[in-house]
This record gives sequence, C-alpha cells and structure tokens, in this order.
Amino acid sequence: MAVTKVYIVYYSLYGHVDTMAREVLRGASAVEGVEATLWRVPEMLSDLILEKLKAPSKPNDVPDIRPEQLVEADGLIFGFPSRFGMMPSQLKAFFDATGGLWASQALAGKPAGIFWSTGFYGGGQELSALTAITQLAHHGMLFVPLGYTFGRGMFEMDEVKGGSAFGAGTFAGDGSRQPTELELQQAFYQAKGQDEITKPKVKTSHCRLKDGTDQPRFKVAMGCPRAKVMTRCPKLKTKIRDKPIKPNVVTGRLEKMIEMDRPRLKMETVQFGSKVITV
Repeated sequence: MAVTKVYIVYYSLYGHVDTMAREVLRGASAVEGVEATLWRVPEMLSDLILEKLKAPSKPNDVPDIRPEQLVEADGLIFGFPSRFGMMPSQLKAFFDATGGLWASQALAGKPAGIFWSTGFYGGGQELSALTAITQLAHHGMLFVPLGYTFGRGMFEMDEVKGGSAFGAGTFAGDGSRQPTELELQQAFYQAKGQDEITKPKVKTSHCRLKDGTDQPRFKVAMGCPRAKVMTRCPKLKTKIRDKPIKPNVVTGRLEKMIEMDRPRLKMETVQFGSKVITV
C-alpha cells in the first residue's frame, strides 16, 4: 500500500503550538498508511532577543524545513501562534519564500489544514485562521476545515477552550496556561480527519480493452467506452474534457466527437514565469 506523506509545519515561540503539533502528529499517525512528520519553520529572532523574551530552547527532535520540501508532502497542516490576528512574521516569511512553488503551482490540490494559539478571547481565534487561509488559496491548496465534526466538544461551555470550525486552537493566557485535554483531543481529531481525506481513494473498477485484457479504469486512456477520463488529443496538444462516454459509443465515434469540437477550441500560448504553456 502506498504511503501518504503528511507534513506538520509549525512555528512555536513559547511551546504552546509545539505541544499542539505533537498531538496533531499523533492524530495524523493514527491513520493507516499515513506517514506524518513534524517540521519547524526557521527562527528569525537572534539568540539575544530570544533570551530577553525568556523563550525556551527549541526541541532538538524537530528539524527546520525549507520551502521546496513542501512539494514532497501529500497533505499539509500548519500551526502558529497569533500576532495581532495574523500568523507571526516567521511563518509569513516562510510563505513569502515559496514564490517559485507558486509560479509552478506545485502545491495546487494538496489538502491543507491549520491550528493555532492565541493569548485570550478576542485575541484572534477566528481572525488568525481567516488571514492564514489566503496563503493556502494563492497556492491552490485545498483548505480542510474542522467544521463541527468534533461533535459535543465544539459546544463545550463549562471550560475555556480554543479552536473553531476553521481548526483546533488553544489559549496561552499570560504564557502559563498550557493546552487542555479537550484542546488536545480536538487537535488529534482534526489531524485524523484530514488525513482520511488526504489518503487517495482509488477506484478498483476495470475496463475490458479490445485485446481482451482488463485494466484499472484510472489507467485507461482514450479508447475505452466506459472510462470517464480526461482524454488527450495529440494533434491539439491539449486536454479535452468530454462528456461521460456511454457504453455503446465506440472509439471511432469518440474521435469524430473530438474532431467536431476542434474548431471551437481557442488555443493560446501564455508566458508564465520561465514556462510557456498552451491553453
């Protein structure tokens, strides 16, 4: 069985997000066939500044990540503390360095979630999530929210609890408050649920080819009357999304349908960064 790689990329100054990230890791790893890895966004503050802020030392078991490594993952979960309703400059600088990935849309289609920490109520539990989603949108990533799938835990009113429909969250208060058991359960549940979505769901149905052999439907190209696939016309060098092909339609008729549609296709060459693409 193919392994689905999920990267949990986070920044943590005082350890609250680090604690959440490790629970996210547990939730992600609970899904069969998923290989989850923790990655840390590089620190921008000097050791002197960190000392004055009384920030604890970074854990040695989590390596720093480079922007180009995001491509390796099948799914991504980003964690961060809030700064005035937005992600901190460390994570923003990391996203700013992904311009090359944006130009090639290398991250497009990857499921992505978020989790966070704020100081108190009104400190950005939902605003921080909303402002972070823009980073995912520009890359074409598919935002996977928690929604209200956590059930009764989403409606807990007897204790302070972070998080929202956008994802799991916690409150740091003056720094002494640590993520509660309920907040950690929410983080675990979010990661587990997202990974179930991230895992590829491959149909095992087959198509009988002319030579009498059976091939998985997702491997069958133009020529199979029952394959609902993206067909490719070699003359146009472009993809043509045709209507689902009925069982009684033979290959010859399919070619005629494509031939009839050809005059209506407008071909243009577009310069996109260093690449020239035909649309």
